[in-house]
Amino acid sequence: MDNRLSFEPPAQKDFVIVSSTEVAAILVDSNDDEAVHIAADTFADDVERVSGRRPTVHVDKVPSGAGSTIIAATTRSHLFGAHKAPDLEGKWEAFDIRVGNAADIGAALCVTGSDKVSGNRRSALTVSAA
Repeated sequence: MDNRLSFEPPAQKDFVIVSSTEVAAILVDSNDDEAVHIAADTFADDVERVSGRRPTVHVDKVPSGAGSTIIAATTRSHLFGAHKAPDLEGKWEAFDIRVGNAADIGAALCVTGSDKVSGNRRSALTVSAA
């Protein structure tokens, strides 16, 4: 079974991280660097500090009906399949942020880093500041 996510072009460019009725889940790849997992938990803590609601962090798959999802990974992640950001390959401290629709998930904010540092800490800070 192929667990990689496939993406369609987004219907819109907006992505709601938290609202009065929903908080986006966070998805990380079990094979990605531990720093990505730490950054996902730290980002969830930041969202809770600001909004009072904490996103759940899932590994490899989000439960059915979880709603919108933030996918945090490096270019080496097995989650993306064909969605890898080719312009990041071989770069250091580079990242890509896209909104799309992922099969079996729905709305997804994909934060992809070229390495373990930009794939988590720097990109998470960028997302939280946006």
